[in-house]
Amino acid sequence: MQRARTCARREPFWFLGGQARILLPGAATGNALALMEFADPAGHAPPHHVRQNEEEVWFVLDGEVTFFVGDRRHDLVPGQVAYGPRGVPHSYLIHSPEGARLAVAFTPARLEEYFKANGTPVAEGPQGHRAATGPVSETRPAACVLLLMIGHPAGKTTNPRPWPFNPL
Repeated sequence: MQRARTCARREPFWFLGGQARILLPGAATGNALALMEFADPAGHAPPHHVRQNEEEVWFVLDGEVTFFVGDRRHDLVPGQVAYGPRGVPHSYLIHSPEGARLAVAFTPARLEEYFKANGTPVAEGPQGHRAATGPVSETRPAACVLLLMIGHPAGKTTNPRPWPFNPL
């Protein structure tokens, strides 16, 4: 029987206005998959994008989130799951006023390294509040992980070819 691999608790970091943590790095799974947690504020929506190498599974831990995958819309609450296959445009939008927390699995792994390299560490502030230690950096371009940005889910795309996606 193979022994389960564990990893130490990972420190949170800021990424695109929300906080992220690597729960299970790819190194612990032979880069088969990685697991992250994202805690995002109300109204948060990452740019609409396509991942060429990774598949994603999003599990809503807290809050209400709409996922846009291809031309489909998935309105989810805690305990529900959405799947984002590689090569399919996707994004999400946080609806709940208190924000939302998501657990996200990526396969294959190593995408968590992109998030960490482009994030900013979170430091303890007064009375236990968290504060950023600096601005979000863009140290590695999206091309390093074969990520194609095509725009915000609620806006026009920047993709040169027309995209029939209209989530709202």
